[in-house]
Amino acid sequence: SGLFDFMLDRLRNYLTSRDYAADVVEAVVAQKPRRIDQVLPRVEAVRAFRALPESEALAAANKRISNILKKTEVVAGEPDFALLQENAEKALFEALSLARPIVASHLNNGDYTDALKALAALRGPVDGFFEEVMVMCDEPLLRQNRLNLLAQLGQLLNGVADISRLAA
Repeated sequence: SGLFDFMLDRLRNYLTSRDYAADVVEAVVAQKPRRIDQVLPRVEAVRAFRALPESEALAAANKRISNILKKTEVVAGEPDFALLQENAEKALFEALSLARPIVASHLNNGDYTDALKALAALRGPVDGFFEEVMVMCDEPLLRQNRLNLLAQLGQLLNGVADISRLAA
């Protein structure tokens, strides 16, 4: 609504005037949290996340995922483990399967810092995936499955804030 957007914009300006980094605030505001009282705890969580060594790589990966998904037609669906071929994509699938319930639990409890810390554990599998897996392969079923895996990862990474906005 117009009033909510106005309040969110005012809060954005207030937080940046209070020495919160503009990209940290923007990462949260871009997700349009449903409740205004969730903005500050999310901003604090993103600020803490940014201090982690994994944050830069995950922000860059999230930006890459967003760019890949923007350029393709993704048919929404769950990735199928049986279709995964490379060890790196299997490792990412398994890491996501472990992280999803943990992150969801933290989000449901408003523990945004812990949710982002749980995501930091994905750095290794995410890096491995992008180093070893050709997402846009010729086989349509395999390509769609890999896109579904990336869509699931992107959704998880964006649960608290659009961390791609932290990418340099």
